[in-house]
Amino acid sequence: MAKDFSNLNTGRAMQQMQTAQGAHVAQEVQEVQEKQEKQRKPRKRYTPEEAQKILESGRNAKGLGGVKMPRMNMAFTPQNYDFIATLATARGQNYTEFVNHMVDLYREQYKEQYEQAKAFLNSF
Repeated sequence: MAKDFSNLNTGRAMQQMQTAQGAHVAQEVQEVQEKQEKQRKPRKRYTPEEAQKILESGRNAKGLGGVKMPRMNMAFTPQNYDFIATLATARGQNYTEFVNHMVDLYREQYKEQYEQAKAFLNSF
């Protein structure tokens, strides 16, 4: 005759097992993180002069410690947003790269007006 254990309360035992497993997993995660930290090289920090050269070269500043691109929060009409999203994706660029490309083209096309505007604004 087989014994019936269906009425046996195993909740506390299961809870202790799960807690022990969780602690074991947490310990493994901590060990992996410590190992990764030991293997990492210290990140190079760039001086303001080095950062300026990198930015002027047009290089992407992502992942370069100490190099920050100037930021601007902008809002677009739905049509312009769709234009940027569509063409950036088609060109394999992110939105920032695409908008910077468009501004570069516009700046080259209107270089004379830009210089005149800068001179006018600096005269104050």
